[in-house]
Amino acid sequence: MSSPIDRLLDTVEWRELPLPTGETELYATHEGELAFSDDVRLRCYVLSDGTRVFDAGDVERLFGEPQQGF
Repeated sequence: MSSPIDRLLDTVEWRELPLPTGETELYATHEGELAFSDDVRLRCYVLSDGTRVFDAGDVERLFGEPQQGF
């Protein structure tokens, strides 16, 4: 059974990225965008080991600074 995040990422239209030359570390093979609304979007990537990740800057902007009292 897949997780809710996996089900969301299954809806992303992935675009293949050019393969880097001589790369031995993890690298992005595909990129896409998960749109929650017109103004809430997260860039996401598939890494060479199959892991799907979100762009850290987009996640920071989505959640913003923690609010006082939480």
